[in-house]
Amino acid sequence: MRLVTRYAIRGRAISRASAWKIEPARAPDSPSSSSGRSDSPRKTNPDAPRPHTSAQRSTATKRTRVLVIEDDHTHASALRSILTRKNCDVTTAVTLAQGLTMLAAAPPDYVVLDLMLPDGHGIEVLRRLRADPECKTRVVVTTGVRDAAIIREVLALQPHRLLRKPVDLVDLLSAIGMM
Repeated sequence: MRLVTRYAIRGRAISRASAWKIEPARAPDSPSSSSGRSDSPRKTNPDAPRPHTSAQRSTATKRTRVLVIEDDHTHASALRSILTRKNCDVTTAVTLAQGLTMLAAAPPDYVVLDLMLPDGHGIEVLRRLRADPECKTRVVVTTGVRDAAIIREVLALQPHRLLRKPVDLVDLLSAIGMM
């Protein structure tokens, strides 16, 4: 028995559901009847190209680095799971201070930024990134804020994309270049 967590799009929002899944026990040396495999040893061609190891694969393709600054743990873990499946290196921060520390340590390719954080306003992250002319980090702002003055202030700082919560998964993935 194992816990299976699924993330689904319901309407325009990301939701999370967990359920216990019972799997039949199998003997390690018995063949699976549904797989159609035989008991004979597998024959391989010694001249065939071998698959890349994970170290070779990581140097062959550059993974997109994403920093998610989000105080809602469910939303942050859903984003982490989805972006990891899309071949992104994802780090998360739950406060403004953590996010600024992680940005200073290793600037990512993208920041998915929530505006309302427990220790400050996400606009501060956007201001600091825009103050550095050498910064190439793209910021995708996610917010549930409906105040027009705050939205104008965010748009004046020119984020890569401004998405309203609940976040549409397709819009988020296209903003990060994954679609």
